[in-house]
Amino acid sequence: MKWDLFISHASEDKKDFVDPLAVALRRDRYRVWYDDFALEPGDSLRRSIDHGLTESAVGVVVLSPNFFRKEWPQRELDALTAQQIAGGKRLIPIWWKVSSAEVAAVSPLLADRIAIIAAKGFDHVLSELKRLINSSDKCTDRELDDVVARFFDHDVDAQRLLQRRCLSNFSKLVSYYNAYEKRIDEIVDNFEGEKEDNLADAKDDDELAEARDEELAEACDGLMQPWFIDALRIFDIPGHVYLNPSGRISHTDAQDIDSRLIEWCDGTMGQFRSAELLYDLDEWLDADCLFVLFGVPNFRVSPTQRDFLCEAVGRIGSRAVNEVPAVWDELYELISDRRRRGNFNCPL
Repeated sequence: MKWDLFISHASEDKKDFVDPLAVALRRDRYRVWYDDFALEPGDSLRRSIDHGLTESAVGVVVLSPNFFRKEWPQRELDALTAQQIAGGKRLIPIWWKVSSAEVAAVSPLLADRIAIIAAKGFDHVLSELKRLINSSDKCTDRELDDVVARFFDHDVDAQRLLQRRCLSNFSKLVSYYNAYEKRIDEIVDNFEGEKEDNLADAKDDDELAEARDEELAEACDGLMQPWFIDALRIFDIPGHVYLNPSGRISHTDAQDIDSRLIEWCDGTMGQFRSAELLYDLDEWLDADCLFVLFGVPNFRVSPTQRDFLCEAVGRIGSRAVNEVPAVWDELYELISDRRRRGNFNCPL
């Protein structure tokens, strides 16, 4: 999962309640799918929301008089409810300016669900929401301490096992990403072939192109769902691993990451290049970096634990070299800035 939570709400409730809530959660390092944060100009609203729903561990629904008057938020609620039934996604309602009787009049099922009552105050909502999110199948601090400590074990066989695990986890994602792209290409080719005769005499204007894109997206969504289930089994990928292919991973790129993973596991990489490795896994490949490096899916850690593991990346990758400890946040921000400016060769 890429996002800790998805917030479903009516736009009329943004200013007074939802905006401050999303900002406060983001400030506390939660990964929030919220339209103001996640959507860029030109993004497809429907496809972006579908992606946010699928890749969020928890669904938060702000129920209000405005919510019950709008069609789109209720469609999001229907999707979240279906995902909860089918896949165990947690659904957390927040009652904003509504009573239990008003909720029951619209949905008895929602009224029967334990909810966070906004009338008790903003701080109450924030603390309860964080408590509920953190209780969703998370690792304990002790478990993560043990995960990191294993890298400092001097036993040769233990180190070899960790190295093989990292390489194996990365290989699983490479295989999945490339198979995903291959399947998408097959669907597109079949779709274009079926449409070619029907559209031979049609004017290919912007409106027609947009309609074809929407039809193709719906075809992909429908045909990819059964593929996802089989792919996790075929590539031996555990549940909750974040998967969002951003394109094929070439053999050359895969070999480069493999060699860097070996160097990182050996502790000879140094802090700076360790930060580069984390950035490239997380941002460039958009992969579940914590799963690759530690065998722990992103979803299973809290924001504080995520910070702990990310900081440990630098310590693990430099444990065999003599370096002055760097401030991890500053180091990672330096990498991020240089990568965003297109500099992929930036030694200290």
